[in-house]
Amino acid sequence: MEKAMLILRSLSEKVISLQILLSGCIMMAMSCSGSLLLNQAPNTAALLSADTNLYFPLNLSMLSALDKFNGKYRFVSADNKAAVFGAWFNNKLPEQDMAIMMHPDNKICNEITFSDKDLKMSIAFSMKSDFNESMVFPLGVEKKVGAPYNCASTVTVCGDNCVKEVTTYEDGAVYTSTANYSSQGYTVAISSASGFIGTAYFERVDACLAGFYVMESHDNLDKMMMEDAGISASAAADMIQAGIALRISESNGVYTMTDYLGTSGSKTINFQIGVESEFTDPTFKMSGTQLVTKTGPGSYTMVYKDSSGKTSVWEGTLSETHFTFKTTKPLNTQCGSIVYKRLADICGQFKVVAVSNLEAGLKEHQVPQQMIDALVAERAVHTVKYLGGGRFEWTTGSQAFPTPPVVFKSGEEFSYSTGGYTVSEVLVHTASGFSGASKTNGVTTVMENKVGKNFGVIESMIEGKPHTKSTVIMMRI
Repeated sequence: MEKAMLILRSLSEKVISLQILLSGCIMMAMSCSGSLLLNQAPNTAALLSADTNLYFPLNLSMLSALDKFNGKYRFVSADNKAAVFGAWFNNKLPEQDMAIMMHPDNKICNEITFSDKDLKMSIAFSMKSDFNESMVFPLGVEKKVGAPYNCASTVTVCGDNCVKEVTTYEDGAVYTSTANYSSQGYTVAISSASGFIGTAYFERVDACLAGFYVMESHDNLDKMMMEDAGISASAAADMIQAGIALRISESNGVYTMTDYLGTSGSKTINFQIGVESEFTDPTFKMSGTQLVTKTGPGSYTMVYKDSSGKTSVWEGTLSETHFTFKTTKPLNTQCGSIVYKRLADICGQFKVVAVSNLEAGLKEHQVPQQMIDALVAERAVHTVKYLGGGRFEWTTGSQAFPTPPVVFKSGEEFSYSTGGYTVSEVLVHTASGFSGASKTNGVTTVMENKVGKNFGVIESMIEGKPHTKSTVIMMRI
C-alpha cells in the first residue's frame, strides 16, 4: 500500500508540473506568434509535454463552448506593456520595430475562430503591416512559425473559456500564455521561466447584427412551433426541411428582421434596440409587444408578451460566423434553440458604378462590338431577392442584355437566356459573397463575388485566359 501511495504521489506531481507548464502555453504562443498571439491570444492547441509521457485528450465539449468566442478583437492595454511586447517577440525585435509596435497609434486587431480540429487566427498591425499574419494551428499538434517569430507553438484547451499555449524559441526560451475569454473580450497572462511577466487585455469588436443567416441546426424547434403557433407536426417538419433563414437590415437605428420559414412564406418585424414595439405574426397567428435589448458585445435578449399576457424570453449570441438563439423562458412549456450560419447578404438592389476590362471576355464570347459598347457603358440596376427554401431570384434592368428573372439555389446548376445566348451556371453562396462558374457556347468563365455593407465586387475570367480578367463594382441603392 505504501508503495502504491508513492506511485500515486509521483504521478500527481507530474500532472501538477504539466499543468503549470501548460499554463504558460498561451503566452508563448503569443510570444512565438509574437504579434501573432498577441491579438490572437488563442494560438494553437495541444496537451503534449516533452517532459512527461502523460497526454490529456482534447475535450470536444470544451471546444464547442469556445466557438461562441469566435470573432474579432482589438488590443486595449497591458500591465508592464514593454515587457509583454518584448515577450511576444522573445525580446529579439530590433529597437526601431519595437518602437513602432509600442506606438499608441499602432492598432492591433485579430480574428479568432475555434473549431474541433484547429484554431484559425489572423492578426493585423496598423503601423507594421509586414508582421500581419493569418495562420491555422491544428489542435494537439506542434506548429512551426517562421520569421519574424521563429518558434514552435502548441495550444491546449483547458476549459469552456480558457486556452493555454506554450511557445518555444530557437534559443530555448519558453513562454506560457493563458487566455481567458468572456462576452466582453479576453485577457492573456504571460510568464516565462523567470516568472510572471504581465497581462494583456483585448476587447471584443462587435459583429454586425445586419446580415443574412441560414439555419444550420436546431433543438426542439418543431415541437415549440407546434405548441406556440398551433401548427401540425407535418407543417413544422416541412418548414424545417425546406430550410429556415433570417435576414436583418438596418437603417438609421431601425432594424428590419425577416424570418423565412421554408417555402411557407416569411414574417417581418421592425424594431429598435431598447425600444418596445408592437409585434404581429400572421403565419403563427401571434400578436403582442416585444422588446429587444443588447446585453453585451454580440449578446441580445428579446422579450415577447402576447395579447393574453403570456411572456417568452429569447437570448441571442452573435459572432462573425454564427447567430445562436435559445429560449430561456418559453411562451408555454416547450423550449427550443436554433443555430444560424452567417452568409453574405447578397439580397437587395445593386447599381453598376464601374467596370474594368469587360470587353476582353465579351470578345472571346464573340459578342458583337455594338453590344459590347452598350454593355460597358451601361450602369444597370440588378436586384436579388430571397424567396425562401434556399431559392434566390435575380432580376436585371439591363437593356443591353435583357434577361428574364432567374431563380437559383446555391450549389445547384441552372440555365437562362440573355442577349441571345444560353448560359449554364452554378453559384455557391459563401460568407463573403458567392463563387461560381458559367458556360456559354463551350466557353467556361469562373467568377468570385464579394459583397459588403455598401458595395459588391465581381471578378471574372475565362478559364485559362488571364487576359480576360474583369472587374465589376456595384453599389447598394
